[in-house]
Order: sequence, then structure tokens, then C-alpha cells
Amino acid sequence: MKRCLALVNPINQLFYKNRIGLTANRATKFQPLGLGMIASLTPKNWEVKLIDENFSPFQYEDADLVGITAFTATAPRAYEIANIYRKKNIPVVMGGFHISMCPDEALQFADSIVIGEAENVWQNLINDFENGTLKKIYQGTPADLNKLPNPRRELFSDEYVFGSIETSRGCPMDCKFCSVSAFYGRVQRFRQVAEILKELKTIPQKRIFFVDDNIIGYTSAKERSKDLCRGIIEQNIKKEWWCQTTLAFGEDEELLCLAAKSGCKLLFIGIEAFDVPALRSINKRLNLKTGTQKMETIFRRINGYGIGVIGAFMFGMDTDTLRTIKERTEHILKSNANAIQITYLTPLPGTKLFEELLTEGRIIYTRFPEDWEHYTFAEVTYHPLSITSTELEHTRKYVVRKIYNWAAVFKKFFRTIWTTKNSISSLWALAFHLFLRQATIRSYRLSLKLKNLNKSPD
Repeated sequence: MKRCLALVNPINQLFYKNRIGLTANRATKFQPLGLGMIASLTPKNWEVKLIDENFSPFQYEDADLVGITAFTATAPRAYEIANIYRKKNIPVVMGGFHISMCPDEALQFADSIVIGEAENVWQNLINDFENGTLKKIYQGTPADLNKLPNPRRELFSDEYVFGSIETSRGCPMDCKFCSVSAFYGRVQRFRQVAEILKELKTIPQKRIFFVDDNIIGYTSAKERSKDLCRGIIEQNIKKEWWCQTTLAFGEDEELLCLAAKSGCKLLFIGIEAFDVPALRSINKRLNLKTGTQKMETIFRRINGYGIGVIGAFMFGMDTDTLRTIKERTEHILKSNANAIQITYLTPLPGTKLFEELLTEGRIIYTRFPEDWEHYTFAEVTYHPLSITSTELEHTRKYVVRKIYNWAAVFKKFFRTIWTTKNSISSLWALAFHLFLRQATIRSYRLSLKLKNLNKSPD
């Protein structure tokens, strides 16, 4: 008789109930690749079920063992689901970014936790469970990406618009607010191009998201990205794709040409800010070296190859004032970025930013674990130095009205058509911009609602 493993992908309930964030739009939901990989590594004598709240609320499924993943904003929901199973005496294993950063907290809600990457310890964990010797903690080690199976994609919902694929792990940039380097490390590990191409052919979706936090890493890794693009072209893999990267991607014309020919439609680039003090405060070193004028030149160059740019910007750095926020907003409006994401600087556990602010007593939401649901990049979660948290919250009305009014949105769209000469990339950029507009406005309204209900400690 087969044993059953239930894998759970929880979502943030605060945002779900208010139709905000990635739960608000089918096109912005991403496949849970980590759970797909765990399913592939589970022995064949096990049945594997995937409970994915991206498309339907959790409903209890009987199982012998339960595995739950968690990001910081989804941790309260993950713990809630874990309690349901544990009350029925079904063992729960938890892993993911948040669990690895807050292991002592997670152990209150799980029978076992995996710290770090799970691939190298999952078989041991399953063997221990089968032998009745499940350990409390399994310490993962960096996985060799070329020795891993493909995720079990048949478990993913057919409703996912984008197929997802991973080509590397780790990021060398070490930005102060980012938990990627804390989890995966600053040394970037790459998969062999041949294996990536082979997996790409198995993905049913035409549209692909490369989930790497930084697909090119250091500039020395550009050649590998070029080889990947060449392979897609030479093997006639008909996909349209987008990825997360840095400004360095736009400095290499050969890479841009190959990316465009291989189906690249959008590049998501973390700009965060234009002013040096703000960039320095979050250790955004690459952008510090680039400078505003060069950034705009890079945006135009990317557009010249028919590729759109999603520019990600932050507010709430310690150097931010009412004046710098207004200046940043005007820069964003004038910039050649084709779609805009705006967020608050958010201290996630495991980052240098979190440790610094916690030590200084500047974090607002501290009733853990329930308060983790506020750590979504859409709420002010700490007290900046040069502006009060209330003032920072109030500036969002100004920023949102300036960036996301209909005239500004469609001005970006028509400029994108003009600069990219690519209708598909332009429509992709518009679709992302409209979603980001909707999510940002709704999150602002939710924050006001929470204030009025006296749920915020500020």
C-alpha cells in the first residue's frame, strides 16, 4: 500500500481576502517549483498530492506526511495549515525561506523542519520517516543543480499562464534588504545549458518565466546566458519569456540581440532608486556605479531590441524625505522603464536590514508569527530615520496618483510601442503595468482600512 505525501503551497490570507498581490491576477501566479522538485525526489512508492492555494483555498486532504513551504508573508497561513494536520496526528515537515530564517519559531508548528536547500536531505528525511526516526531538524546543503531531476509539472495547475524554470541559484550582489544571498549564498551556481534546453521543451506553456533572482549574476556569466539564447534559437524552441536581471544585461548588445531572437519580451530590473544616498543605504552597489543617465541609456538600448523593461522602485530608505520621494517619483515618470513596480523597503528575517532594525527597535510589527502577514512589501513595517512611518504611508497617495493615473499608464504604453517597435512586448509591459497599478491601489486602500480598524501598532 502506497504512502501519501501532501505538499502545500499556502498564500497570504490578508491579501487573498482583499484580492491583492499575486492572488489577484491569474497571470501573475508562479508555479511552486520547489514543491515540484520535492515531488520528483520522493520515492515512487509514495503518492504525491499538491494542494496549491494559488487557485483554490485549502481543503483538507488525508496524508501520511505533509510538507509545507513558506515565505515570510505566507508563514502565518503555513502554520495554520500545519496545525490542522498535527491535530490529526499527521506529521508535518516545513521548509522554505522563512523556515530557514526562523527555525526556532517554525519548530513550534512542525514535527520537522528543513533549513536551507532540501534536495540533498529529502531522501534521508523520507527514510527516517519510514523507519519511525524522523528528526526535528535537517540541515540542507547547496545542491548540485546538474544532478537534480525536473520538477513534476503534471502536479501543477493547468491554469498557470507562465511555465517556470530555474537555471541558477544564488546572487553575488548582497543587497541589504534581500534574503536570497542568505538562503542560496553569494556564490552563484549554474545549470548546464543543455539540461535547461531539454527541460524547456517539456514545459507545456508557451510563455516562460526564468525564476532566477539574477539570471546573469556577475558580468562574467553573460556568455552562459548567450549560449542559452543561442540554444533556444538553434533548437527552434518557440517560447516567449521574461526574467529577473540587472542593468548589466542591457550593457551587452550581443546578449540583447540573442535574447530578443530567442523570445525575450520583458526584463524585470531592480532599480530601487536614482539618488546615491538611497542606493548606498541599501548597498545597491551595481546601480551606484551606473548612475541615472547611464540607466536611461540602458533602458533605451533594451527597448531598441524590442524588449520591455519592468522597473522596480522602492520607497522608505533611511535617507528618504518628502522631497526625495517626490523627486524619485518624477524620475520614474520620466524614465524609459515601460512598466513600474513600487514597494516599501521591507526588513525580511535573515537579512542585514532586519537585524539592524530589530537591534535599533525600529520595527513596527513585532507580534510574531501572526504579524509576518504584513511583510509583503506593500506596508510600512519599520520607522525610517528621515521621515515618520505615518508620513511615509501618506506619501503613497501622491506617488500612486502620479505613477498610476490613466494618463501616465497609457503614456508609458504608447512610448513603449514607439521605442520597442514590438507590439507583443508592449502589450506584455502594459499588462504587467495594469496589474501592478491594481495591486498597488488595493494595497494602499487595505493599509488605510487596517489603520482605521486600529490593527496597526503605528
